[in-house]
Amino acid sequence: MTTVTDIVSQAGTRPVFMCDFSPPKDPATNWLDDLLSLNSDLVCIPHLAPHPTRPDAITTAHLIREKTDAEVAFNFATRDATKAETLERLENAHALGLKNVVVLQGDANRGVGNLSHEIRYKPSELIHELKSRGDHFCVGAVADLAKGVKQETNLSHRKIDAGADFLIVQPTFNIKAAEQFSACIGTLVPVFYGVQVLIKDGIVFTPVPKPLCLDIENGRSGVDAASELISRFSRLGITCFYLIAPICPGGARDYGMARQVMASFSPGTAPGSPV
Repeated sequence: MTTVTDIVSQAGTRPVFMCDFSPPKDPATNWLDDLLSLNSDLVCIPHLAPHPTRPDAITTAHLIREKTDAEVAFNFATRDATKAETLERLENAHALGLKNVVVLQGDANRGVGNLSHEIRYKPSELIHELKSRGDHFCVGAVADLAKGVKQETNLSHRKIDAGADFLIVQPTFNIKAAEQFSACIGTLVPVFYGVQVLIKDGIVFTPVPKPLCLDIENGRSGVDAASELISRFSRLGITCFYLIAPICPGGARDYGMARQVMASFSPGTAPGSPV
């Protein structure tokens, strides 16, 4: 299994895409076909809430590695486990051959059992713990520019100092904030900037500019809008992207649109042009 940092290093100056991927709750769905069709450099499995018909992130990442050649990372939320449980789960992930983990806190009001801060890790603490135990994992951390560039820059520097090997920035449409953050982080570690592909009436997790909302409502393709945003990031020297496929009402995902976005930046294609 190849690490995230190795993939970025091997890519040189070409764009690198990490695509968010959530298996559907319906066990009858052949979701591996959706995953294989993406043709992404990496897939990232979000932290999945317990569900009787859907495996957790570690199990899903292992299934993907067992059945496909896809490179995979999995999210791990510190909110949901004690320190002992956290290390046990991550040791199991290491035993399964998984190398890429993204450490995040998670949404506190969705945590299991509302564990106190004293018995669970903060993200920077877990990152430090994992790196101090040996170079088993390539460890990522998360930033959310909607919370403020200065705050997220300071937090990200602490996570990098703790040993984070790469960063993922939550989806943003704020080019100025991304430029400021990029200037502050520099080339310390690879940074994947989040881009969400929009659809009419879709679910979004970040503020969307009103003119863009109106464009999508009036029929503009989300593929076109995402490709334009990536092109604008690229002009800032940004080459790594965390792509979120459209989320339909009810939670279904349109991975075909994500595939179209990535295909428009494939070698030999003019940046942002349709294929």
